[in-house]
Amino acid sequence: MNNTNANVERINKFGRACRIITKIGMILSIIGAVLALIGTIGVLSLPQDFITFSGNADASVTVQLKNGFLTDAGGLGMVSNDDELKINLEDDSVIFEDVLTFKVDEVDVNENTGTYHLTSDLSEINTQNIKNELAIEIVSGLLLSVTSAIFLFFACKLSKSIEICETPFTEEIITNIKKFGYSLIPFAVLGGIADGSVFAMCMFVLVIIMLVNVFAYGAELQKESDELL
Repeated sequence: MNNTNANVERINKFGRACRIITKIGMILSIIGAVLALIGTIGVLSLPQDFITFSGNADASVTVQLKNGFLTDAGGLGMVSNDDELKINLEDDSVIFEDVLTFKVDEVDVNENTGTYHLTSDLSEINTQNIKNELAIEIVSGLLLSVTSAIFLFFACKLSKSIEICETPFTEEIITNIKKFGYSLIPFAVLGGIADGSVFAMCMFVLVIIMLVNVFAYGAELQKESDELL
């Protein structure tokens, strides 16, 4: 009996610690969501010419040739090692991330390579695309903050019920565990899309939900056993 009470006290202390941590996380997520919302409104309200550029930019791009022709018949497509820099050659111009267009000034061709000499007027930078990209990043942060606040709310609610329980096999705790498990779904989907690991995140959530239902079934068996006794 004393051993049982000690185990329950240990569970209660764990629930108390989790409640404090999840409440702090929930508050921070709400603050982050509010700031992201303000940032989104601020970015969307910026005028078209909120950023201006002046001057010129020069660049050179060297590509491999085969028999005097581009190895990629559809044009030049280059991606840097960090997958951030993307350049597409279309006709007589190079478009950099849909923001800056370089004009092909001169082409030097030899047997193995072709070098494109490029120039660009910085005043023609597409600031609308910069604005759109910034807004998308902030909105993504807003959605992640909101979904984080949601699952932390249910985690906090679950922790509170564990903090004051006399046994973890109660209807309230089972219900709160299920709600917490399902609240992870939107966060996992959005987080997976942001990180490019949707499958891994979905598998993680499915495992959590499976364990939740196994625990719920075990709790029902425990309840039936207690009633028989």
